[in-house]
Amino acid sequence: MFADTGMEHLVNKLTSLGATKKRLQVKVAGGAQVMNDAKMFSIGKRNYTALRQLLWKNGMFIDAEDVGGKYARNLSLRINDGQVQVKSQGLLKQL
Repeated sequence: MFADTGMEHLVNKLTSLGATKKRLQVKVAGGAQVMNDAKMFSIGKRNYTALRQLLWKNGMFIDAEDVGGKYARNLSLRINDGQVQVKSQGLLKQL
């Protein structure tokens, strides 16, 4: 919901802990238009745009994504190996 400030904070925190931007894998899920069919607010689309701008500014690029549409998603990350799974509409997808 707060891609502009939340992601900037996350990137700053990761780099302060020793992560290097070039080694980070960026996988993105979300950005659906679930609240309003009239597209009045387009929060998901605006957050996705803000995220891409922040990543570009930091020399980072998206490795995999599952974004847009009209359906909510659940994302899980396995810390031990970095595996990312997205579940939407009963379907499970690996990113």
